[in-house]
Amino acid sequence: MNREDLIKKYILKHEKGIEISPWHNPIVPKRNGYNVQILDILDTTELIEKFKADPNSIQKNVTNIEHVDFVESALSIDKAVEKINGLETYDYIISSHNFEHLPNPIKFLKACAKVLKIGGHLSMAIPCKTHTFDYFRRLTTTTDFLEMFFENQERPNPYQIYDFISNFIINNPNQLKNKIKFNNVDFSQDLKLSFEGLRDSFKSENTEYVDVHVSVFTPDSFNLIINELITLELIPFKIKELIPLPGFEFFVHLQKINSSDLSKYKLSSRDRINMYKKLYDN
Repeated sequence: MNREDLIKKYILKHEKGIEISPWHNPIVPKRNGYNVQILDILDTTELIEKFKADPNSIQKNVTNIEHVDFVESALSIDKAVEKINGLETYDYIISSHNFEHLPNPIKFLKACAKVLKIGGHLSMAIPCKTHTFDYFRRLTTTTDFLEMFFENQERPNPYQIYDFISNFIINNPNQLKNKIKFNNVDFSQDLKLSFEGLRDSFKSENTEYVDVHVSVFTPDSFNLIINELITLELIPFKIKELIPLPGFEFFVHLQKINSSDLSKYKLSSRDRINMYKKLYDN
């Protein structure tokens, strides 16, 4: 299977779905017969203008941009769907390299659960930190998720932005796992300059949204977080399948279940210890 087959493994063309922010590279394109709607923070015209203004874009691919049906933040996908009386009517939600950007992952997962039918799938491709520019950043934890949720965070906070910028590496990040050409790796910005940016952010009244990788995962760390959230009965999902790859991303399929069934998927203390052991061993 190629990456597209892996992420749409539990999706059928006739099923009703939503793809989140595919821009010019949809995984389940309408033009290929998928019964899908598009959610993005920009409307179709704005996406096209953004694409044309990007000097790195291959301009002929502008035709891949599909009509945006819901202009809304992914955190509020439920509010967008509620406007058309569509809650609990969707078979799937699909997202590629969006989850790590979210400033409130629990809010997103809860919103997706409101949109999906029982048995519906949330299918995501997520970058693995050991093969990306996030290599030197610490792994995100369940506690981080809880803080963002209970603080009702709507955008990356200054510390998350600082962490992303100050630890962003360049040159061969995808080879770091094997320590190939490790001496060639460097940070993209001087640490002091990043720190000055952090201090300036507290003085500025600028409310512009800064898009960063808020969260950092490996397959094992993501698996632990989701299972702990299930154990805490915060999200009505089970992990249908988690597919780790040797490359820069992994794939996860969450399936919505009845809240009354959550107890079947709770972690015991020994389960948690074993998950932590696997995480640290790797």
